Amino acid sequence: MRNSALRCGTYAFGVAVALVLLAILLLPKLTPYRLVFVWGESVNVSLALAVIPLESELVQGEYVTLTWSGVDPNNVPHLKPGATLVKRIGCAPGQVLQVTVTEVRCNGVLIGKVRKTSLAGLSLAPALFDGTIPKQFYFMVGDHPASYDSRFLGLIPLEWVSARLAVKV
Repeated sequence: MRNSALRCGTYAFGVAVALVLLAILLLPKLTPYRLVFVWGESVNVSLALAVIPLESELVQGEYVTLTWSGVDPNNVPHLKPGATLVKRIGCAPGQVLQVTVTEVRCNGVLIGKVRKTSLAGLSLAPALFDGTIPKQFYFMVGDHPASYDSRFLGLIPLEWVSARLAVKV
């Protein structure tokens, strides 16, 4: 009897895994949603449901995926063109941003500190800014204090944003 229950549980688990895999494969074909798995400590998200395309304006506090398409001013080895990043919008178009060598403020509110070195000990130069964020650009941040984000990369154009994270786990 116990062996039969074990087999039934194993079968049910196998069916559940198969259904999840099927959903992952079909989801992009049938809906505007994509599953996003997040590795690393930059944001406090490990699995998310992303919405493509972006149908409304992005706002401060939302999480997005973006494709890095620029030149890294600090030449950090792990950031390559085409890399997909998950970040939170720290400051949006029309808001006043101030990035100094020590801190970042959006509309006068402290949103982060600027560090001088990476976790690997590499020197980092901040992307200094003092003014209103132009249309179609965003200041992106990670949740981890050591996140490599707009504090060092500068403003991110909207065209690099590929999805909005709708549900985060």
